[in-house]
Amino acid sequence: MIWFEIILLTAIGAAGIMEPIRKRWRKELVVYIVIFLLGSALLILQTAGVKMPFLVDEISKFFKNVLHLSYD
Repeated sequence: MIWFEIILLTAIGAAGIMEPIRKRWRKELVVYIVIFLLGSALLILQTAGVKMPFLVDEISKFFKNVLHLSYD
C-alpha cells in the first residue's frame, strides 16, 4: 500500500512541477518543492505508523509566547 502512495505522490508532484518549469518561476518552484517534500515525508511517516505530534498546540504556544497574541 505504501508503494502505491509513493507512486501517486510522484505523479502528483510531476504534474504540479511542470507549470513553474515552463514559465521559469524559480522562487515558486523552490517553495513548491520544499512544501511537497515536507508533505510527502509526513505522509510516509504517518503511513509507516510513526507517532506524529499534534502541531496545533505548538503553533498556539508560538502565537502566545513569541508574537504575544492570545485568542482566549
